Parts: sequence; C-alpha cells; structure tokens
Amino acid sequence: MAKHAHRLILIENKVWKCTLNNCSFFVYIGQQWVIEGKHVECWKCNETFVMSKRALKDEMPICDECRNPFAGTEITDVDDLINRLSKAAQTEIESTEKDEIEVIEPNENEMTDHTPACAAYFNPNDKCTCGYK
Repeated sequence: MAKHAHRLILIENKVWKCTLNNCSFFVYIGQQWVIEGKHVECWKCNETFVMSKRALKDEMPICDECRNPFAGTEITDVDDLINRLSKAAQTEIESTEKDEIEVIEPNENEMTDHTPACAAYFNPNDKCTCGYK
C-alpha cells in the first residue's frame, strides 16, 4: 500500500505511472478503474485530490479546483473575488512555460496587396501563396 498520494502521468496513452522518486507504481490504461477514486497529487497546485473520470482524461491530471477555481462557489465579496483571480492567474503563469513569440510586422515600404496569410505579405522574396500577381 502506498504511503503517499501518487503523482500520475499518462505515458503514450498506454500506462499511468507515478513520477515520484522511489515509487514504481503503474497501471495499464485498461485497468484505470484501479486509480479512479484514489487520492492523487494535482500537477498544478500539488494538493491531493480524488481522481475523477474527468481527471482520467488528462495526461497530467489536475484537480477540479485548478480546472475551475470558481465551480460551486458563490462570490459575495469583491476582495475574495480578486484574491481568487490572483491565485488562479498565478497558478496558470507558474504552470505555463513563458515562450517568447516573435511578431513580424510588415515594413510599410514593402506593403503589398497580398493577404496576411500569404508568405509574400511579409517577405516579397517568398513565393506567393494567395494568388496575387
């Protein structure tokens, strides 16, 4: 019997495996009924929750509180709402990698009648994909 809540991950859609050190627990996808209803660790907040059918659909299961922090609660205080939104936003920021996305703006001197989806819209040297001649 486990002395901890497993931190499960679905590997190649075939097997659930605990990712904690010194734990060799795993369950094949056909036997996932074994882990449904068991206490597992959330990938976002690291709190323990009961594995639900909904969580079984995730590769890295998260608790219902992280999935929807306002479900089943009534907000009556503005300060409470602000605190919950801050916590939800902070959790989302911490769990998401911050990728820098390079935005390419067309040069005003090189503007054409190509559509923005066309490769030649941003770079006139690229082959036209929109049919503009």
